[in-house]
Amino acid sequence: MDQVLKVLGVLAVAAALAGCGNLGKSNETRINDAIPPGSAVLASKQRLEVQLKAMGQDVAGFEQAYQQRLLQRARECGKDYKVSLFASSESVRDDLAGNTCFAESDAALEEWLVLQRMAVLLTAPPLRALAKPPASFISSNSAFQQPVFAAKAGVVVLETDSKYRLIDMQTSEVLREAEGRLDGGTLSANGRLLTVAAADGGMEVLESATGEVLATYAVSPRRFHWLEGVGAIFSEPAKKGTQRRTMIVLLDATAGKRIPIPLDAASVDQVLPVPGKPNHYLLFSPRRLAEIALQKGKDGWSVQLVSEQPTQFVASDRGLATAVDGSYVVVAQGQLRQFLLADRQHRILPLQPLLINAVWATPRSDELLLRARVAGPVFDYRHYVYSLSRQTLAQVDSTKLTSTQFIFIPSLQRNGVIDQTKIQVLEELPLLPAQAASSAIAQYQEEARVAMSTRTQQWAEMESNLRDIELAAAGASPEHQLLVQRARAALAARNQAVSAAPAAQSRSANAPLAALAGNARIEAVGVYEAANGVHGVGIQRQAGSIQVRVRRSNAPTILVLSAYEPVNWMLTVESGANLQAVLVGGYHQGQVFGAGNARIMQLGRNYAYKRGDGGYSALDAEVQRLTGKSIGVFQGRYDGTTFVTGL
Repeated sequence: MDQVLKVLGVLAVAAALAGCGNLGKSNETRINDAIPPGSAVLASKQRLEVQLKAMGQDVAGFEQAYQQRLLQRARECGKDYKVSLFASSESVRDDLAGNTCFAESDAALEEWLVLQRMAVLLTAPPLRALAKPPASFISSNSAFQQPVFAAKAGVVVLETDSKYRLIDMQTSEVLREAEGRLDGGTLSANGRLLTVAAADGGMEVLESATGEVLATYAVSPRRFHWLEGVGAIFSEPAKKGTQRRTMIVLLDATAGKRIPIPLDAASVDQVLPVPGKPNHYLLFSPRRLAEIALQKGKDGWSVQLVSEQPTQFVASDRGLATAVDGSYVVVAQGQLRQFLLADRQHRILPLQPLLINAVWATPRSDELLLRARVAGPVFDYRHYVYSLSRQTLAQVDSTKLTSTQFIFIPSLQRNGVIDQTKIQVLEELPLLPAQAASSAIAQYQEEARVAMSTRTQQWAEMESNLRDIELAAAGASPEHQLLVQRARAALAARNQAVSAAPAAQSRSANAPLAALAGNARIEAVGVYEAANGVHGVGIQRQAGSIQVRVRRSNAPTILVLSAYEPVNWMLTVESGANLQAVLVGGYHQGQVFGAGNARIMQLGRNYAYKRGDGGYSALDAEVQRLTGKSIGVFQGRYDGTTFVTGL
């Protein structure tokens, strides 16, 4: 009997000792001990702690907030479950087996940790400080597309066909290089976060310096808008059970939550601060404008919809420019359209009959840099600085520049030019004396008329001489005959340009494709020949192939394809791309493959592979006749194999 009592005593002591480890622990703590957060949560927590320490931020405050969320996790998932004093972790796990709440809670906890990391990065100092004075050149080791700048940091992202590079603007040092594409992605104001296109659709938010993917969202990078010190605004698929397909949300990075914005729109094209009203923003959606107000409370930001109204101002165009003081935005759509952000007034600036196809901000809010031309067969683009208050035009002296591919660099508040593999930062634009806008336009028209008269005389002389040359070349070498053939083709293109001039005087609303072209981008690709084509005097022509990749964009696309020699245009239309129509032209007929449901129309013998010649004028005139709009983006080469549109 004594032996039995001893055994029972030992067991009682063992049980008591087992329970001692649980003394003082709350029910929630014991549940979390038994079912701890998953490895992904713990890894995110560790990375955030490292980041907080590195930036000297409040690690203890974060730990307290994290523990509060763990307690909430146990309460919500454990509900009425009470852990007995002597229960083991194994028995608790067995009792709560099959409870999916823990996995769902862990997913929410991981998103909160990710947003905390984003908040830390958004509020950190610039990735690279802005140097004074800035470097005169930003260099790359290859040609690139439109650069992406941070608003308040000395970094820029340059994109090629398949890669992008993060570059220090002062030293041109490549901070990081990666495969992928931006597709309209942007840098946060301090340059520490970057949005890029995800390989399987949607977008990724990266830590720009390391390339680590922090989050993915089912939205185009073009429609993800950073809010400095807050987070971002974007659209996402609506929850099941609702009548809407998408909803607009504010991503509150500091509080780690998403806040629905009660806006009746499928997406947001632009988010711009309202001048003079802190934490007020204008949200531009297709044909809709809303004002929201943000207010900071103890639980994070809240959103109030202040107003909502229809608008005819199209803010989705990639040619949108914002004044350096943030007071207005402008867009070039043939005419120059201005939207005043404070009072929401929309007007057309008085520059008719100039046809304006590009506009950039300048260091002065009263001045805009324009690319424009007068109507007619002499396709001579010029660049002007337009003063809104004085209504003057000062022509840019392009003889003092290595390139006229202009940009505006918001972080430096300077203009620049892209010259093949580098960006030249301009201290000032070289300008000729300013004139009243009406006088400058009249002078431009007269110079264009004189130039056309001179060219007409030159072409008449050339045609006369060409007849003599053709007779003399009858027994000449194939190479000589080929030169004559090309001269004849150039002459034919000029004649097309002259005959098409009346159609280029205005952009008719009755154009056959006017409905499709309303808010579409007109992108053109032109070559003389495909690099792998076969042709020549005495040789049967064989069409070469050119690959054209049509990328996703925030507006419908009308594609213009033209070549002198026959070309098989092989299109690859990416998922999400909105290809409305393909216009194909050429001196020798080409074919289009892979256009899907897009409408295909012929442009006759019109073709062009460089701006500024008669062939381009004729091509653009025919595009205007069919669409009511001029060509917006043009890529031209003598020969080619691959092009990418939607850059």
